[in-house]
Amino acid sequence: EPFLMRAAFDYARFLHLIACSPGKFTVPRYDIDLMWHSHMTSSPYLYSCHSERFVRRTVFHDHSSTDRSPKSKLSTSWEETKSRWKEKYNVEYVKPEEMIFYGYR
Repeated sequence: EPFLMRAAFDYARFLHLIACSPGKFTVPRYDIDLMWHSHMTSSPYLYSCHSERFVRRTVFHDHSSTDRSPKSKLSTSWEETKSRWKEKYNVEYVKPEEMIFYGYR
């Protein structure tokens, strides 16, 4: 399947996962993060409108967590995101050959 089509589909599912998990720090895969940045920067106004419509709030992209050590917020939240994704959609969040999130392979 084409990269961008899958990324767009999974980005929509990612936003739904955020909507279903208030208060959780949800970590995007690299392709989802690419779609997220594209969405935010293409039209900040439309991004805000879409966030309000689909998530019921504006979703801010939090770049404050950069520590990727084993027990860090980023690593722990990554594992939680994978589990919530599998539970919600019954598919693995990543395939072994994919870059999982920025800075990891």
